[in-house]
Amino acid sequence: MKSYLPLELWILLADQRLPKKTLITLCLTSKTLNEVFRPALYREIVLPEFADIGGLQWNYQQLWAISQLPVETHLRHTRRLDPNFVVWRIRACLSRCLDNMTNLESCSISTVPGFAAYFHLNKIRDIYLDLPKNTPQFQSFHQWPNLPNFRNLYSLDLRGLRGDLDVLGTSIAGILFNDGMPTVTALGLDLEGLEGSDTTNNLFLDIFAEFDALRRAIGKPDLRLNLRDLILGKGMYNQSAAMDDQYDYKQWRLSKLLDVTKLRTLRLLNEPCIDGNYWVPYETIHLELFDGVTALQRFSVEFVCQEVVKLLHHLIMMKDSSNQATLREFQATLDSTIQSRAPGSSSLCETLALIMQFEWRQLLISGEESCMNQIYEASWDELSYQWKELGISWINWDQHRDTLLQLSKLRILMFSYATVTISGKRLQVTTCKKDAFSLAKRIFTAFQEHAKKQKRDSNLRYVGIDKWVFTSLWLPSSELNDGNTGAEVVQLDNEEARTFDFVRMNQGLVTGKYRLGRSW
Repeated sequence: MKSYLPLELWILLADQRLPKKTLITLCLTSKTLNEVFRPALYREIVLPEFADIGGLQWNYQQLWAISQLPVETHLRHTRRLDPNFVVWRIRACLSRCLDNMTNLESCSISTVPGFAAYFHLNKIRDIYLDLPKNTPQFQSFHQWPNLPNFRNLYSLDLRGLRGDLDVLGTSIAGILFNDGMPTVTALGLDLEGLEGSDTTNNLFLDIFAEFDALRRAIGKPDLRLNLRDLILGKGMYNQSAAMDDQYDYKQWRLSKLLDVTKLRTLRLLNEPCIDGNYWVPYETIHLELFDGVTALQRFSVEFVCQEVVKLLHHLIMMKDSSNQATLREFQATLDSTIQSRAPGSSSLCETLALIMQFEWRQLLISGEESCMNQIYEASWDELSYQWKELGISWINWDQHRDTLLQLSKLRILMFSYATVTISGKRLQVTTCKKDAFSLAKRIFTAFQEHAKKQKRDSNLRYVGIDKWVFTSLWLPSSELNDGNTGAEVVQLDNEEARTFDFVRMNQGLVTGKYRLGRSW
């Protein structure tokens, strides 16, 4: 095939982040373009997330096929490998891939605790261990063993920790210490559950005590972790009733273990528990734990309650804090099962109203329709107009249109589904891509027409509906537009769509590297 573009331009294009489908098409176009774009195609290899046996078997077959590819023409170009959930029988195949990918920079895996020992391999940099409810076939491997002596990790995410916490605390501290050269920048810690728990351990303080002993042994008493991302689950930000009183709680500060000025993302896995007939937080949040966290950018929670509001105020009001200027992203999941709150506690609407008063640029709230009504009942004041990205589970476009059009700075608008009137019929846009496309075009056009009346350009660039994301090619300053406000709308491919935080929340991706709304 003769190309009308110079080779240099194709090479420049290959350095851009192109969708995988586009790269495959270009590689199949000609031998010349195959040579140019093959390195980009194999630069990142990410297998889908599956929970069922059939999906895991498909991933294994894909990984085996990848391991058979030639090194010089294919595997030496790979910089990142993510096989997702792995089981013990995949070890040999994965090991072959790691050996052949001579320029690999990172490998991410997720598995159950009992399989961890099989993956004490060089080049694995991101580890996620959990007790997933949807893998009963691996139930016998859900017990927490002694953790392997992992080295040089970038991220360590441990969910549902149980068993001998003294031993686990020592193992975790050793992994984080990494022979005096800490490399972990993303950490997740979560105990299995505290309802009725009789544990006397404070795992954070156990880890800190061992880490402190290790750093003093090498003469570096000030050595700390350089975390950017932190996930804290049950027992990590609150005190259980049976926790040992012998602990020195003045040491219960993140600043004792990490340089908190570098922390940018915080997620609390604060799922509620049942107290009688009501849903309540496990315990109050230990606010002093977060002293010194002064430059946070993103905050995510599972349960919206007054305790969350208190923590937000604590982060902003503490001495020398820049959080009021830097903290701009908030993510939460709402569930109708938690609407039954104890008498005297703030309603969901009241709590949401308080949270919405903060100067967010990104506000992502997923959940059920009954919860979404609470959002629209809350006051949308001028601070809301600063939102550049808004994700909510449900909208009634005809009812909420005027409210949404007030968001003049909005660049990204996403929702899981919508109620809309089409051809005189009230329909719920959920699984039909044609209806989703039609609604996206209506939204783009409405924002453009509203902006034109105000003699400005619309800032809206992306509309997400369920798993689909659309963008507008309307050029406000172009003569080609000829005064027409109709939007030229195109759909992004699935790979591009998954780069949006709300899409990942919407699809219920539970793998650790997605839980902070970013790919670790």
